Amino acid sequence: MNEKTRELLHRAVTDAIIALGTPVAAETSPYSWMDFEYAELRIHMAHCLPVYEKCTWDDSDWWEFAGTFDPDVRKQGIDLKLACGCGLLTGRTWRYTDGYAALIRAITGG
Repeated sequence: MNEKTRELLHRAVTDAIIALGTPVAAETSPYSWMDFEYAELRIHMAHCLPVYEKCTWDDSDWWEFAGTFDPDVRKQGIDLKLACGCGLLTGRTWRYTDGYAALIRAITGG
C-alpha cells in the first residue's frame, strides 16, 4: 500500500471511530468504562479536528459487568488514542465496539 493510501485509510478509520465510538472514562471501574460526559466530548470532537499524525488505534479487549449472578463478559473492539487540534482531549481513548466488518461498512458506505 502506498503512503498516500495508508494516510487516507488512517484518516478514514480515525474519523469513523470518533463518529461511531464512545469516549472511555479517565478512571474506569469494573461496572463501567464509558465517560459519563460522552455527549459533551462528542460535541467537542464534532468541532475540533483530530491531529491525524498523532492518533493511533489498535485492538482492545475488556471485561464488562454482566450482573450480580452472571460471569463478566469479555468484549473486543478497537481503541483510538486521540489527539485533538486544541489539545483538550489529547491522550483520551475513544472505543469502537462493533467490530471490523461494521467499521468497514461505515467507512465505505456499504
